[in-house]
Amino acid sequence: MPVEDVILSLRSMISFEAPLSMEYVEMKDSMDIEGYSWAREEEMILAYNSLKKEVKNKFHSDLLEFYVNIWAYLNDYRTSGELWDRFGDVKERQLVEIAMDHQEILSIRSFRMSALKEVKEIDGRDGEIARNHISLLEKLPMGSMAIYFVDHPCTEEHGFPFDHCFLHDDERPKFGRRVA
Repeated sequence: MPVEDVILSLRSMISFEAPLSMEYVEMKDSMDIEGYSWAREEEMILAYNSLKKEVKNKFHSDLLEFYVNIWAYLNDYRTSGELWDRFGDVKERQLVEIAMDHQEILSIRSFRMSALKEVKEIDGRDGEIARNHISLLEKLPMGSMAIYFVDHPCTEEHGFPFDHCFLHDDERPKFGRRVA
């Protein structure tokens, strides 16, 4: 992937002028994530260093840090197979939520589709979150794992959703399962 494509992709992910005036879906749909998704480590480092010089405020700086850090975490999880080892190969779809606080991981939890369907009937925030996760998981083949990164403190601080979900059905490491 050319570095310029990674820069353009990341720039589209962090360059919202008036994020509060946009609907969440509209904002997510306007992102060009192809360069970001297919970047190699060297390209991501060069793109990050280039964009870091452009960023003029804390909001955009925090957003850039968030996207680059979750990209690195995801690549580590893909290589190590840690999430598959931790939560197992299951027949149903599952969402792994990685909760962060300004780029530090606080918790990692797995939600299987069956458990989310039980929670979706609850009124309030938990029910709304479950319904959103179900709609994401329904797009994936059975046995898939979606990885959802969220930073609630950054979201609160900036009034903007610091979250990203990687919808891949090929997350299993290609080298096979590790034996303890």
